[in-house]
Amino acid sequence: MSNMNENQQADIFQALHGGYVNSPQATPDQWPAAAFAELCNALYERELQQLAQQLGLTVQGLQKRLRSLPYYIQQAARGMLQCGAPFVLDLQNASWQTPQKTKLQTAAKQTTKLSNWLHKHAKLGDAVVIHVQTQHLQKAVLDSLDRLDLAQQRVHCNHWGWFDLQGQWLDPLPAHEAAATAMQAVLVLPDKYHLGAAMGGHQWGHKGKLDPRPLSLREVLLATRIQWR
Repeated sequence: MSNMNENQQADIFQALHGGYVNSPQATPDQWPAAAFAELCNALYERELQQLAQQLGLTVQGLQKRLRSLPYYIQQAARGMLQCGAPFVLDLQNASWQTPQKTKLQTAAKQTTKLSNWLHKHAKLGDAVVIHVQTQHLQKAVLDSLDRLDLAQQRVHCNHWGWFDLQGQWLDPLPAHEAAATAMQAVLVLPDKYHLGAAMGGHQWGHKGKLDPRPLSLREVLLATRIQWR
């Protein structure tokens, strides 16, 4: 039984726009049970919809994914409640609400700042942000660093592959795919602005802002590991 007073509870979970602003001071015994349950339900619904749409998934593959789902969804829900991200947490949709710019922006000094960060601060497993652009869509996505090859002036991201230290993509698509999609990818500095865009699922079309995309479970888990300063 918690002995928090009402003011302490208000500091930890502050209702706003159908979600909660969660505090880095919140501990497991202070989480509302309903908040955890609602996040789990939203994550389950989203993940099952994605599984239903996957082509070529075998029965054995589906069974394996379903067996592991409870562990990863509960881990993601706990992480969302305790990670201390400085954004509004929308429990109903298991998402972060972050301010979206009218267009995807990369600062002029981005390459220098990114290179400095990669040399001085980056660690294996760190979450990073990739700006992805196709003919019809721009979006910010989360990935993680799994190799730091500073001697060769490059780093490797788990999903998107190799980038140089200025953020240029070194693993472009095969020529026939590139021609069809005109896909480009840029590694950007994982500061609050870029992380907010990726965690909020921001995306843009020809006419400007689009509705946010739901994050994959993998992206949610990456987001919960970010160390906010």
